[in-house]
This record gives sequence, C-alpha cells and structure tokens, in this order.
Amino acid sequence: MNNIVSLLSSKARESFNQVPVTDLLNPTFVIDNQLLTKRDIEKLSIIRESYELYAMDGLKKIQIGSSRQLMYHLEKIMCHYKEEILVVLLLNTKNEIIKMEQIFKGTVNSSIAHPREIFRKAVQYETARIVVAHNHPSGDSEPSGADIQFTKRMVECGDLMGIELLDHVIIGKLDSISLREATNLWN
Repeated sequence: MNNIVSLLSSKARESFNQVPVTDLLNPTFVIDNQLLTKRDIEKLSIIRESYELYAMDGLKKIQIGSSRQLMYHLEKIMCHYKEEILVVLLLNTKNEIIKMEQIFKGTVNSSIAHPREIFRKAVQYETARIVVAHNHPSGDSEPSGADIQFTKRMVECGDLMGIELLDHVIIGKLDSISLREATNLWN
C-alpha cells in the first residue's frame, strides 16, 4: 500500500490503494473526489505543501543552463497552485540556485508584487543575478500587459542595482513561457 494512502480514512484507503501518489497530491483530484473526508483533504494538502517546500529546497545548487531547463523544474512545483504565486530564484555567479523564495501569493487571477521585495532578497543573499517566475492558475501561459510592465520594471531596477534579471518565466498548465525568449524587453 502506498504510504500516503495509509494515512487516509479506511474508506479512502480501500478506494485509493492503487492510485499514483501524483494523482493523490493533485488538488483537482482531491477537490473532485467524494470519497475523501474533510480530514483526508487536510492531510493531503499538508503533504502537498511539504512536498512543494522539499522540491523548492531541492533546486538549490542546480546550475541554470537554459530557460527550458528552468521551466522543467518550476512546472513540477508551480503548475498545480489554485492561486497565483510569484517566486524569485537567487543565483550565484555560476548561475547556480542559492535559494528560491516565494515573494507573493495572490488570488485566482492576480499577484501584486513590488520589485523592492524581490531585490531586498537579492541583496540579503548577495545574489549575482535573479530569475522571477509566476504561475497562471487559468493554465494559459500567455503574458498579460501587467506581466510585461512588471518585467520591464524588474529589468530596469536590476540594471540600476547591478543585479541582472536573467528571465521572467510564466508557468501554465500545459506549457510555460520565457519572457526573455518571447519579448524584446532585454534589448
């Protein structure tokens, strides 16, 4: 029996014995399932949040070689959130991730973050450069006008502070987008 299933109610244990862990931790599976008790849902939510923290911590010391590689790692962590979250990846001079910090958790369709919170973290950890990433809970990774304006401000602030913004990545359900590759904001 799957270890996570063993933590659930007897009714759920009988029903979900062969269900993959990835399905059990998917918020959509949990919300749409009538066999889970309120306590089961709470347990699965805690396990999912713990896994996400573990996964974020596991990104440390990964060397970023491309936007595609970065998106691959971030999609696993960020694509299932029901609300928009914005994270900053703090990089050293070798483009290794020193730390990943969640800067903001928003609503279903908005995130209000200010460059000062992001660059405060960058200065605190003596970061050489940063990457900003956020998800679109709608699933559509197409950047909004606000995403473009925010990125433009981040590039300008980074130039002023001497901490380069390498990229701004938007995570969708089916695909992700690198604003560095998709726009001319860095020209």
